[in-house]
Amino acid sequence: MIKKIIRNGFKKIGYRIQKIDQNKLDLTMAGGLQRCLDRGLNVNTIIDVGASNSSWSRMCMEYYPNAKYLMIEAQDAHKNDL
Repeated sequence: MIKKIIRNGFKKIGYRIQKIDQNKLDLTMAGGLQRCLDRGLNVNTIIDVGASNSSWSRMCMEYYPNAKYLMIEAQDAHKNDL
């Protein structure tokens, strides 16, 4: 009954609640970036805070190759990796 009330409330304002099949959803970082692309999200600037060896930025470049990247890392141990 509560689910029906919530569904109807959202329906009145133009939304639909739908259960996601967790077996079909890629919950990795790459999967998240792919969903952003699939939804048409245009990204021009990426700020990678805690960039360490820049592996995340390199992965992100596969999805947003034309974006500008700013990598920030506070630990001197990673300085040469950037």
